[in-house]
Amino acid sequence: MGGPALFLVNDKIAARLVAVDQLRLVVALFLIGATAQVLGALLNKIANWYVYVGTIDPAMKGSRRQKFAEWLIDQFWMDIMVDVITILSFGAAAWLLMTVFGKAG
Repeated sequence: MGGPALFLVNDKIAARLVAVDQLRLVVALFLIGATAQVLGALLNKIANWYVYVGTIDPAMKGSRRQKFAEWLIDQFWMDIMVDVITILSFGAAAWLLMTVFGKAG
């Protein structure tokens, strides 16, 4: 999440991105990647909590919520999807930064 923070403290970087009309896109890409990671972690935390509660609370054991949570934590592809979204969005933002600052002038 260092990208957007960098734009806030470095006027030269922000000004250059504004000049080429890329600031919003670069910031949005960094935020998309960070948001994907936060939502993925939150989803995993909630699902694991329901699975855990099912082991200590007989009323929760075998409930639809616990079964869904167990199914959810078994879906490895969801974790990979979150990581791919993050890599692609951070990568695209970094690429835009490199191309903007790699140009003369």
